[in-house]
Amino acid sequence: MSKKILVIDDHTETVRLIEMTLRRHGYHVVGFESGADALAWAAKELPDLILLDLMMPDMDGHTVCRKLREDRRLRDVPVIVFTAKSEVQDKKTLFEAGANDYLVKPTRPSELLNRVAAILARNERRLAEIDSTFEQAAPTWQEELVPGIAVLGARGGVGATTVAINLAAALAGLGRPTTLVDLDVQQGHVALYLGASFTRSIDEWLRLPASRLAAALSDYLIAYDPMLDILPARPQPAQPAVLPPTAPLADALAALAQRQRMLVFDMGRNRGDAIMPLLQRVQHIVICIRSERAAISAARQIIEHLAPELPRPEALHIVLLESDHGTPLTRRAVEGLLEHSLFGVLTLDYAQIAGAIDHNLPLVCTQPESPESQRFKELAEALVAVEETRAAGETWKN
Repeated sequence: MSKKILVIDDHTETVRLIEMTLRRHGYHVVGFESGADALAWAAKELPDLILLDLMMPDMDGHTVCRKLREDRRLRDVPVIVFTAKSEVQDKKTLFEAGANDYLVKPTRPSELLNRVAAILARNERRLAEIDSTFEQAAPTWQEELVPGIAVLGARGGVGATTVAINLAAALAGLGRPTTLVDLDVQQGHVALYLGASFTRSIDEWLRLPASRLAAALSDYLIAYDPMLDILPARPQPAQPAVLPPTAPLADALAALAQRQRMLVFDMGRNRGDAIMPLLQRVQHIVICIRSERAAISAARQIIEHLAPELPRPEALHIVLLESDHGTPLTRRAVEGLLEHSLFGVLTLDYAQIAGAIDHNLPLVCTQPESPESQRFKELAEALVAVEETRAAGETWKN
């Protein structure tokens, strides 16, 4: 089925030219010169992509975009905005209004076609990833929660491993014996980042019979310091980014819980039913996002799929990772797109993080007094305290 594209521009010639260009390449295109009429049509037809002129008399592009994002049925439809050169300077306003991309007028047909194809392909990949992320699964655990924190990124490369490592180190620094578990059996970044050498890895441990997991666990752990040990994963880039299909994750979690240590899991790229037994039993699930629409949309879908399956939906915590160069979206804009409050914001100085990795140390150890390290420590304290009082978590939010 051809992709359905909505074009909104108050210039008739522009609408007709875009319609003709896109139809020649197999797209189903509908054009409107009125923002209000286009919104009414979109609510009924649910287009795959919207091309939107920024300057229109009856309802400007910013308003149209905001109204699209307020509609649950349309909030994830990608939007490309047409702008004049002078308007590109205020890109932050465009993205806060809900635009995914922009094209500067006048736009060459080849550039239009390339951008449309790229946005549609990116959105298809995002939807496919979301569909495979958390398939429907009935809750399987009724047992008591274990003192664990699962850290996952809404999408690849968001910085979840950095958060997991520094969170585990911060917990250890608070005097809480902690085990950092690397569940990314494809990349194995935890041991690489910390320069830890090992001969046995978690994927091998998970293949043991359930009856042997607890007794054999100590042979697979690395003592990083007196308060922190690591269950490493071996980098296997040629292998699938999922746990072994025979992995008895529920039994493994029970074996880990017997040691009565705080557990921090770097979830890596694992998705789907295989990790649900773990997510249903840990005290906290930290979802790391950046202030970009793809990550925010993925996080919202993860929340919607996960919440009904958890014994405590309030265990879900969203943490926004900002770069030291700022963020294109404000916290308020991110929370509006998420329809979920943020647990907090971490500002990451990537030069500092790179330096810490070069020394095979967490940032909280190389620069313990830096603002970034203090925020990791505050996050650790809040997650520990939230089991005793929800107010402690609220304090860290502000």
